[in-house]
Amino acid sequence: MNIEMAGDRGDLFASGRKGLRWTRVGTWCAQGWRIFRVAPVRILLLVLAPIVFEALVQLTPGAGIVLSKFLTPAVSAWALVMLDHKLRRQRFAPGATARQTALRWRQVVGLALASFVVFSIQVAMAALIGSPAQAVALAVGDVAGLGFSRAEMGAVLASGAIPMLFLFFVGPRMMLDGLGLWQAILENARLLKRCWQPMVFYSLAMVLMLAALVWMPLLLLVFLPAGFCIGYAAYRDVFAPVLDA
Repeated sequence: MNIEMAGDRGDLFASGRKGLRWTRVGTWCAQGWRIFRVAPVRILLLVLAPIVFEALVQLTPGAGIVLSKFLTPAVSAWALVMLDHKLRRQRFAPGATARQTALRWRQVVGLALASFVVFSIQVAMAALIGSPAQAVALAVGDVAGLGFSRAEMGAVLASGAIPMLFLFFVGPRMMLDGLGLWQAILENARLLKRCWQPMVFYSLAMVLMLAALVWMPLLLLVFLPAGFCIGYAAYRDVFAPVLDA
């Protein structure tokens, strides 16, 4: 598959397009599936890389969980840049994309801060559902100290997807288009006013799947590539429409 851009990168409003309805999610899913089919095994490995890296960092005694929230976004950003490079230039080019990611270190730092905010909301939810002690246990990775039921743990995990709605296009706009964190957040807020239906619908679907991971951990093998490819497809649809069938 060859995905090409239609014109320069810009935003939805500059192009004069009207807001998108909730049915647009179907288009994003179809394009996401086409993207995944380009290199299914390598894309799966690409999305697993940040998870493996995060798990390794979390082995650090005491501060591993918090540290992983600051370091893993760099690997996730690199994976996104590699996917974009593959779809535009037919190569993952890990070396070149690593240099491209490093050149946008300010954006990587911004993503790390956003990641920590999302994690902080999950910790706050843990305190709300359980207790401050359980929130601390979540923050330091003390599994024995959690004591949540599966439903409660699912709610804690799902709470992180809610703020992600306000970061929907922030990652690709920062790493692929060079926007700063605040600029990307403000743009995403404008898009929420104009195209809230597909953004909210898709985010709700992700919330349900994220919560379901507590009961079916193997769903992670679906959740990760689906979120990765569909999220990229949504970005391309809004900011650089996909042309070919």
